[in-house]
Amino acid sequence: MEKYGDALLCVRYRFDEVRGVKLSLPAISMREAMRNMRGDLEEYAVRKLLESQGVHGTGTLQKDDPKELLDVYNFSISFNLEDLLVVASTTGMPIKPVTSSLFPIAAITAGAYEPTTRKATVCSGGRSMEEYVFEFPASMTIVGFPKDFGYSSPSLDYRATYRKAGNELTVTRDLRDKTATNICTSGYQAEYQKSARSILRDLRSQILISN
Repeated sequence: MEKYGDALLCVRYRFDEVRGVKLSLPAISMREAMRNMRGDLEEYAVRKLLESQGVHGTGTLQKDDPKELLDVYNFSISFNLEDLLVVASTTGMPIKPVTSSLFPIAAITAGAYEPTTRKATVCSGGRSMEEYVFEFPASMTIVGFPKDFGYSSPSLDYRATYRKAGNELTVTRDLRDKTATNICTSGYQAEYQKSARSILRDLRSQILISN
């Protein structure tokens, strides 16, 4: 949970398989990382992770049992931040995690405008689900937030929802990368980049907050 004054944000992640992909690499990688982390170092690891993003605070980690060999893995981070947001009149706050995951939804847009390679490249599919729950104090007001958004193509399915209840906003983002092979042609990569550009509008959206 992120704290601005006494506002909180809970961030949850989920990784799993999609369309016959036998193993979810992000789930496997995250499970391995959690398996190698000592329980008494989790709070320290979260604090250092926050500092690596330029913010300061404390937090705790909640996770599935990393010893279970499944293609699905869930984890969430709850944290208190001291210096994330300053509200002056009306402020726009980007909707994105302070801490990232091994398969962040925003990562698919990293090469959206890069030149398409002429050769086949290594690739993989999977599914990533992110949820953010923003709870703002009475001194702040949510004056604007995005509309629900959906997009589907042969390579990607994406859906985002935004639900306001009082001074709380719940955001869900669900990405299905339908790539079903480990080698992708130049043509497939070009279509993938086109799909990534189509969801940038939602990934760059903001919440408008006023005090």
